[in-house]
Amino acid sequence: MLDDRPTIFAAGLFPGKNKVFLEELCKRFRVITIKGFYFEPSETLKPELAEDLLPKEELNIPETEIVFLMHELLDGLRLDLKEISPDFSDIDIEREELDSFYPICKSVISMAFVFKKLVNYIKIDMVVCNADYSGMRRPIIMEARRLGIPTLNIEHGYFAMAPLPSALKDPQKHSAWFAISDFVNLDNELEKIYWEESCKLNNINTPTKFIVNGTPNDNSFDCNLSRKAALETLNLESGKFNIVVAGTWNEAHHPSTIIEGQIAHANYFIDVLTTLGEIEHTDFQIILKLHPAFSNKELFSDLTQYLNRFLKSNNLKVPLITNHSLDKIIALSDLLICPHTSSLLWEFFLADVPGVVFPMPSLYELYDVDKLNTSNVLFESQCMNYVFNQTELINIVNYYTQTENQKKHKKNATDLKKRYRINSISAREKSDHICNWMLDYFQKDQTTTD
Repeated sequence: MLDDRPTIFAAGLFPGKNKVFLEELCKRFRVITIKGFYFEPSETLKPELAEDLLPKEELNIPETEIVFLMHELLDGLRLDLKEISPDFSDIDIEREELDSFYPICKSVISMAFVFKKLVNYIKIDMVVCNADYSGMRRPIIMEARRLGIPTLNIEHGYFAMAPLPSALKDPQKHSAWFAISDFVNLDNELEKIYWEESCKLNNINTPTKFIVNGTPNDNSFDCNLSRKAALETLNLESGKFNIVVAGTWNEAHHPSTIIEGQIAHANYFIDVLTTLGEIEHTDFQIILKLHPAFSNKELFSDLTQYLNRFLKSNNLKVPLITNHSLDKIIALSDLLICPHTSSLLWEFFLADVPGVVFPMPSLYELYDVDKLNTSNVLFESQCMNYVFNQTELINIVNYYTQTENQKKHKKNATDLKKRYRINSISAREKSDHICNWMLDYFQKDQTTTD
């Protein structure tokens, strides 16, 4: 049977975050993807594979093209290294390094190659992507833009808690925008204000249009999940003041970040956990929530072993170290501590949980410390707070253990939500809003064409 619905090419939707969204896309549109991005959102709904739709001879990628593009990437990497370190010695890359680099390059180039072939056989009405700044997705978005195919970027994080550009030490040295899609879907109006201010301040003439339909993450704050149920499911004690110490993701914008970021991350855990151990308060329990990027078994095992050794040597008790169960952790928490303007700050805010940022060095390099607690309405209203040393961290933990201060925070959060019309809605509802926007877009485009 001929499928006359608009055809969507899905690039890089995440199985752990966008299952509901992909399911809604498949209900309303013909959805095509490629093997590297494929997953089935339900038993009855699933996207088509581009590799199944193309003749086999079209899937053969010339090795010369892969090698040529790989060398272009290596030349770019050398330039980046020289910019970071003027004394960088331009040495040849070893054979074993090329052996590890080649399959990554081949995977990225192959996906873009298949997309280029696909559009010769099937009319693609829109490319929908998660995080179009990823090296795995950006080549497809660039090709779609070149061909005049509309592109929609679905973010998987939140931006409302980011410092406004007025807090930057030097706005000209800060990259204000990273997406290249025609449309970028955001979660709320505060995010839209943030990105419009960023682009305006840096005089970025971006064709990107910001739309607000909600960020459709599967596992996030769930207003229907009770504290009691969450505690029981995770086998944690009740009657405690629960402090969540969260990790973050260090985006490697420069090669040096790969090493420096991990050291800073480890120091953050050491400083925060040591400080919490000094607080004379026996009625709290600590939960360590790691970033989902640490889901790799070996990586997660290595990190938890490191943390457990540190905890044991300092006589600290942490009943749970995890990189999942976010909805349950939010439901049972009383305070969040994180090292950066993490998306978790927003998700915990929706649950009326105060958030504290104990910054890593990278934040000090970019921002004026004196402006951080006033440059964003969420911090100005004290729904979230920056602390800059261990004494301030102790003080704010003690502050939020007091019942009257917990009530004050909840009132501040409630007032702010009313002021900006912030509502907690499900991934299903957000997905529905995005799909309706897409249908309206296609209808208007058809009307214009006619």
